[in-house]
Amino acid sequence: MKKIITLISVACITLFISCGPSAEEKAKMEQQRLDSLNSVIELQRQDSIASAEKMAQDALAAAQQVIADSLRMKAESDSIAAAEKSKSKKKVKPVIKKATEWKAGQGKG
Repeated sequence: MKKIITLISVACITLFISCGPSAEEKAKMEQQRLDSLNSVIELQRQDSIASAEKMAQDALAAAQQVIADSLRMKAESDSIAAAEKSKSKKKVKPVIKKATEWKAGQGKG
């Protein structure tokens, strides 16, 4: 009886070991796992590059907007200063016409 149990257990262990993946199958599974990891890493790298480029473009657009606003405000302040300067320089003198300058027919309502 001990010989039969031993033979059956040896047969079961042999059957169990032979049903597992071979060395080639293990190597293939390991290669697939590595390929999967490499593809995930590549996707993450591309995403990070894209987000960095977008951030750079957004920063450039913001800087251009700040420059445009600054130039607009400078132009407005310059035009206000010029208007105030010209207003202070111009003194309006009333023009009074002499009677001799009037022509016939003028002054009639």
